[in-house]
Amino acid sequence: MEGGDKSPYRILNKTLRSENRREAAPWFGFLKLFDTGLSKWPTVQECVWRGAHGDISQQFKEGDKLTWW
Repeated sequence: MEGGDKSPYRILNKTLRSENRREAAPWFGFLKLFDTGLSKWPTVQECVWRGAHGDISQQFKEGDKLTWW
């Protein structure tokens, strides 16, 4: 995926973090389609790796169960 401030990933994340919920309205169709697609996948309990900018290790303790949605 492309980088920078104009990537769909960054634009969507910025929009979803906005206090103005109306900014998310143009994304509702995409989000519904995406959520529906994810719901078709089987549920699994596995280790998942996710990239993050910076060191976020202090926010988590070993053995913690996390749910990311």
